[in-house]
Amino acid sequence: MDFLHYVQGIVILDRTGKHIFAKYYTKGDVCEFSKKLYAIEKQKQLECAAYQSIKDSRCNLSISGDGNIVIIDQHTILYYQGDDVTFMVIGHKEENELVLNTVLKTLVDALKKVLNAPQLYTRLLLENYNAIILTVDEMIDGGIILETDPTSIASEVELHTRKTGSDVAYKAISTVNRYLRETI
Repeated sequence: MDFLHYVQGIVILDRTGKHIFAKYYTKGDVCEFSKKLYAIEKQKQLECAAYQSIKDSRCNLSISGDGNIVIIDQHTILYYQGDDVTFMVIGHKEENELVLNTVLKTLVDALKKVLNAPQLYTRLLLENYNAIILTVDEMIDGGIILETDPTSIASEVELHTRKTGSDVAYKAISTVNRYLRETI
């Protein structure tokens, strides 16, 4: 299906280039080139190269006030830098940059709405890791872009992140959050 737009990965890094969140789409019906990112070593190499390119301002080409673009190997990487976090949307070099920029902007705006925060920073994202997972899952399924309306995504995510009477669900999410913070 050539009319669908694909994302190869979503990555969030802290100010030192370490993972806060990373999700790659390398299985199923994704484009053939995405499968080359199946190995974790390849993912880390790409992230490291992208982070170094982002740090080197001579490699940056601004496409809008909201995001910048870096092309590495066969990957187009759009990124947004906050105070101490960097959001990256990775696509194939043939993917439409405007579509990838829309995904990037949607991700950042939806997280700001869900977390009710004007700025996103490392600690806030780690404390609300479940919100990141749910937001990305509402936007993208198997690499296919499903939704690009941040308000719609935020309202769906808020249904699942609201503290309700279900202590079991809240404790389960807290346990997963704690585990992920300790292992990342």
